[in-house]
Formats: sequence, C-alpha cells, structure tokens
Amino acid sequence: MYNETKREAKLTLMCLFAIITFWIAAGQIFGSTTLNFHHIPLWTICGTIGVWFLAIFLSFILSRNIK
Repeated sequence: MYNETKREAKLTLMCLFAIITFWIAAGQIFGSTTLNFHHIPLWTICGTIGVWFLAIFLSFILSRNIK
C-alpha cells in the first residue's frame, strides 16, 4: 500500500513539474514574439489555455497509470 502511494505521489509530482516547465517555456518562447490572436498576445493564450489543456491531458494519463 505504501509503495503504491509513493508511486502515485511521484507521478503527480512529475506532472506538476511538466506543467510548470510548460508554463515557463511558453512565456519565454512566445513572450518575445509579436504574434496576436484577436488582439491577445500568443504568450497569454499559451500560458493560460495551453496550461489548462496540458493539465487535462496529464490528468487523463495519470488516471490511466494509477491502478
């Protein structure tokens, strides 16, 4: 029981680090561009909606890997 809980915690922590890394990368990569989508900077879209979609995707994968 303890090993399974520890494994789930590690996977969850990996997902958290992936989301944080994506958020930072999206801000750094798209922050220097002048691309806009309906007058909204691309870094704003990737930093909010992109992170939201990544979190949904990772939670789906996480739920499939935890038994």
